[in-house]
Amino acid sequence: MSTPLTLVIKRSEINQSEYVIKNVFKTNNIGVVKSVSFQHNRGKDDKPYYTTTVVFEYLFSNATVNQLITELMSNQIVKFTFLQGSYSKYWFIQKVRETTTTTTINNDDDTTVKNVSNNNNLSDKEYILELEKKVNSLTTQLLMEQTLREKNERSQMGREYDDMRAHINSLEQQRIIEEQQNTINALNNDLQIALDTSEIYLRQLESLV
Repeated sequence: MSTPLTLVIKRSEINQSEYVIKNVFKTNNIGVVKSVSFQHNRGKDDKPYYTTTVVFEYLFSNATVNQLITELMSNQIVKFTFLQGSYSKYWFIQKVRETTTTTTINNDDDTTVKNVSNNNNLSDKEYILELEKKVNSLTTQLLMEQTLREKNERSQMGREYDDMRAHINSLEQQRIIEEQQNTINALNNDLQIALDTSEIYLRQLESLV
């Protein structure tokens, strides 16, 4: 089964152990963590902290997870608020970009499910658990693809809207220029008529002198 999600916690506390991090994601209905790795760092105040990589075994299927995935796909860094005991805390988390090419969802998951169903060494409980993991993994991947597709569509619609507005602005500017030119032409015509009339009056005055 392919890993549904890998996250980086930008800054976790030194006293937040692997057990604590796994428990946070499980008790806050996010998912079951497969592994946790820590990178020791120090802040500008010389206070130590961890940059923590979290690899999920599988995610739960619920509205909280769906919302989190949507935010991770839409933003580079997400503020994840959670309960640790009776205290409300938060981490800034970021999705790790996949660097390897994965098999298409249908082929990959269909093959894995068949392998699971043909494995006689699995108990009924283990078999059901494996199927639940596959369903959660498939749901997560589909949601990620849907979110990314919607993001691309919104981006395309934004570009089309900008192009349309630019075209409308261009037409509006052209209309204003044409109206100004028509006004200038009308003033020139009025001025020419006034000059012609003035010349006629002058000739009449000259003839009377």
